[in-house]
Amino acid sequence: MHDEAPTTLPPLAAGRHWLAGEVDHQLRDRCAVAGGPIVLGVSGGADSMALLLALAALRHRHRDAGDRLEPVAVHVHHHLRDREADEDAIFVERLGEQLDIPTRIEDIRPTPAAGGLAHAAREARYATLARVAGELRARAVAVAHHADDQLETMIMMLARGAGPRGLAGMAWR
Repeated sequence: MHDEAPTTLPPLAAGRHWLAGEVDHQLRDRCAVAGGPIVLGVSGGADSMALLLALAALRHRHRDAGDRLEPVAVHVHHHLRDREADEDAIFVERLGEQLDIPTRIEDIRPTPAAGGLAHAAREARYATLARVAGELRARAVAVAHHADDQLETMIMMLARGAGPRGLAGMAWR
């Protein structure tokens, strides 16, 4: 699924990229996170990789301040896609090394529950991220979703007969 991780990365100019600025704003203003450990759920997909890069940049932006963010990348390996899932884990681990961001690969094996395997995997993933955050005394857990994820959530909720509240999609927590 992924090509080899690059051997070098372009300079991370946090102050000049709108995404890093937006992540900084959301963490500090909306979530009241002003520094310290933050757990990042990193799947290896484009959305979570963008968040990882933005937080790596922010770490450098605030490196001399008392409000330095300390991102920890956490990849939850569900073992649901065989080799492809293994490649995701390796990719995330290598990029974390290149960015000098601590990276943890958490192995879980969800079993189907009432909502199906995808629901069980999602619940297990969030429980794992919360557990790791507790272990690290993290200030927050950050996950990234792009617009297609939001649309998919809304369509699934509509198919399940959700009302207006369910059709709102994913909410901040």
